[in-house]
Amino acid sequence: MTESILRSLIHMAGGLIPFIAILAGLKITLTLIAATSALYCLSESLRLKGGKIPVITELTLRASRASEPKDRLILKPLFFAAGIAITLAFFPRPASYAAVMVLALGDGGASFLGGFLSRTAIPFNPEKTVEGSLSGFVLAFLGALLFIDPIYALVGAFIGMLVEALPIPLDDNLAVPLASAFTFLLLLQLNF
Repeated sequence: MTESILRSLIHMAGGLIPFIAILAGLKITLTLIAATSALYCLSESLRLKGGKIPVITELTLRASRASEPKDRLILKPLFFAAGIAITLAFFPRPASYAAVMVLALGDGGASFLGGFLSRTAIPFNPEKTVEGSLSGFVLAFLGALLFIDPIYALVGAFIGMLVEALPIPLDDNLAVPLASAFTFLLLLQLNF
């Protein structure tokens, strides 16, 4: 399994988190995210010292991008966890749940399907493709639709995937759920 497919599947598995929050509660879910992040940091620390926690270390190395330096802490998983945790902690339901779905399914799906369908580079960001972004948008919309009205899901998925496609300095694992959550919250407040 290539690193891109594995990374996308791990990313898309983040779509389970709103359901965990519904079943177990927000405090337990945030505690699980924090504990998983701490275990990941421990694993990375051991890896950098020549040791390893077999499953975590192996997944990290297999899912990491070739461009990511292996002699340092690989930060992408921590940004992913932080993006989800911040969204869940600071935004009300259903906006937070829908935004997590935009990140997990939209961003993960754009990478996954974009790898198979990619043909046309986005003019303002040649690292992304039109096909990947459109695929991600459809998956983000469908995921958000589980928690929020169709018009809101459409607008929030669009904003999230637009942010994902933009070449901005903020990691997309933070930018996508926050932009989507703000959009959902605004739409809910305006009762659009």
